[in-house]
Amino acid sequence: MNPKTMATYAADAMRRQLDVTPKPGLVDRASTGAHTDLDYDLMCRLIDRLRPHWETFAETGLFLPDKSDEEVAAVMEKVGIAVVDEMMQETEGVNAYKGTIFCLGLFITAYYRLYRLEKPLTVEAIRDQIASLARNIRRKKDTHGDWVNESYQVGGALAEAQAGYGKWLVDALPLFREARAKGEEARFFLYVVAHLKDSCLYYRAGAELAGNAATIADYVYHHYTEENVSAMCSYFERCHLSTGGAGDILTLLFLADSVIV
Repeated sequence: MNPKTMATYAADAMRRQLDVTPKPGLVDRASTGAHTDLDYDLMCRLIDRLRPHWETFAETGLFLPDKSDEEVAAVMEKVGIAVVDEMMQETEGVNAYKGTIFCLGLFITAYYRLYRLEKPLTVEAIRDQIASLARNIRRKKDTHGDWVNESYQVGGALAEAQAGYGKWLVDALPLFREARAKGEEARFFLYVVAHLKDSCLYYRAGAELAGNAATIADYVYHHYTEENVSAMCSYFERCHLSTGGAGDILTLLFLADSVIV
């Protein structure tokens, strides 16, 4: 697959995730969720601005076949830092897509590394390649993720990556595809919130409220009505419960669904 095509798929995955409505805690077509500093139009501009950078992640996996996973991961990190810096310029310092950049950047780099090495592009192989790259990434000190890990022993985005997103790419992707076939992406988002230890929730609200959020999501997922979802959205907005990590996973699944047979 041409890197430009992958960049189109990645941007499309981001837009599809953004358009899923309602998404308690996140920006969607109807609400800014728990975010007073983000909105739908800004997120759309960012998706367009980030599109070319997905090609760079693809080229990182494609053009370094003789390098070790450790060396490729180091290049990938530098690319990611540059992309995050550009995002921050657009938002004047607001973190809108840092987790998505990390998540999709890993997936795309792993995908093209396997392709260049002429290895099968199965979901299991991609999981293992992501994990192999992510094991070379060290948790940055004095970050939100570091604070959550130290305070609550929640591994967050890095732990999910070092597991190759296996719980999502291998276990949940078939469920996601079933949900998409039924037009139930919004309901599936609640499944992700219920089953992910989202460092965004832990950082903003602490362990108790983060646990409550997962419990609420599980209940509403199994009792999915307009009234229940509306009440959940209002509660998350009042309590400033951002489900950013779940949004990243949903975007990853949209992309995986497009490029993995």
